[in-house]
Amino acid sequence: MSVTQLLEASTHAKRRSEDFIILPFSSADEFLSCRLSFTVKLILLSVGSGCVSEETVCNDIDRLKQGLVDVPVVILSEREEPHCILKALRLGVHSYISTGLNPEVVILALRLIQAGGSFIPSSILLEPFEGKRSVKEQSGMFAPTLLQGLTPRQSEVLQLLREGKSNKIIAYELKMQESTVKVHVRQIMKKFKAINRTHAAFLANRLYEKKGLERKARESETDN
Repeated sequence: MSVTQLLEASTHAKRRSEDFIILPFSSADEFLSCRLSFTVKLILLSVGSGCVSEETVCNDIDRLKQGLVDVPVVILSEREEPHCILKALRLGVHSYISTGLNPEVVILALRLIQAGGSFIPSSILLEPFEGKRSVKEQSGMFAPTLLQGLTPRQSEVLQLLREGKSNKIIAYELKMQESTVKVHVRQIMKKFKAINRTHAAFLANRLYEKKGLERKARESETDN
């Protein structure tokens, strides 16, 4: 069973999954016209085999974001081409989930998003997107020196960013204003040439992994 079938094809109006309820709607219009008696944690917009570059999908995303400003919009799609994912992120989509994933993984992804994290397919991180990969990565100089260029505060923010924590939680844990966290995140993204916070966290993880491998290599040489 595909993820789309799991979430949409049911004879029940409500399907419970322990800590949240999934409510199906036939369209964005139906959802926006419905008066809900509970708090909406996230919006899962299924686009099937369509791409977010299509006008109807773009319009739906825009109206959903305007209708519920603080609620993350998550795309559920059969397509994983980097240009589709990148377009979605540029439209302000919070996360992007492929219908090819195991249903259990999707549920975990939804819980992560609900807790303030984000989720995007690895294809956007592993393949070139519109010829704009990190300059450091393209030149073969994607090295730990980037980490050394961060201020102590930026390093602290980055550590929590790698854990998938939201700006609000980061601000609470580091005892700073949320607006200050946003500034640090933007600066980190700029230094890493990342398209969003999730991409920045991914690149940071690669840097720390590289740094760890280099340390092990030096220790091995010392032992020999």
